[in-house]
Amino acid sequence: MHPNLEPDFLLAKSREKPWRGAYTLVGHTAAVVEAVTTLVDVLGDRLISQFGLQCSLSHFRATARLAAYLHDWGKANDQFQMVVRKKRNPLESPQLIRHEVASVLLAYSYREWLQQCEGDFFTALSAAGGHHLKFGGNVKKGDTGEIGEIRSGSGSDRIYLYKETT
Repeated sequence: MHPNLEPDFLLAKSREKPWRGAYTLVGHTAAVVEAVTTLVDVLGDRLISQFGLQCSLSHFRATARLAAYLHDWGKANDQFQMVVRKKRNPLESPQLIRHEVASVLLAYSYREWLQQCEGDFFTALSAAGGHHLKFGGNVKKGDTGEIGEIRSGSGSDRIYLYKETT
């Protein structure tokens, strides 16, 4: 079945004028990977030192680039695509799952393949999932152990995902 989406490619953001390639999911992802690479190349040694990380600059760079690559995979779904195309009002009909949670679940399902990449897959996965404040629970309530939410079609019912505790 061919999707009925115009234009016929995945978007990362709502289109504005003038049109930019970074509105597509591929273009946006490439721009984010490039920006992260530049930041790590300029600030990487200082960040490693400042945060007391025990990794090489090349490992840190590879992990950051992997996180940038994964961060919006969850936008490749009909619900998100309808919102950015302004064919669905997210206030009236919210997405059942936020894109960053979907990104984590999707990337995790490809973990065997992704763990062949340089860098630390689980650190990259955490960064990709945590790139919005909604992932990680309700900051106003304090640390709830919550890592995300899945909403019902009506938006009033929610299922919360929690961290495993030992």
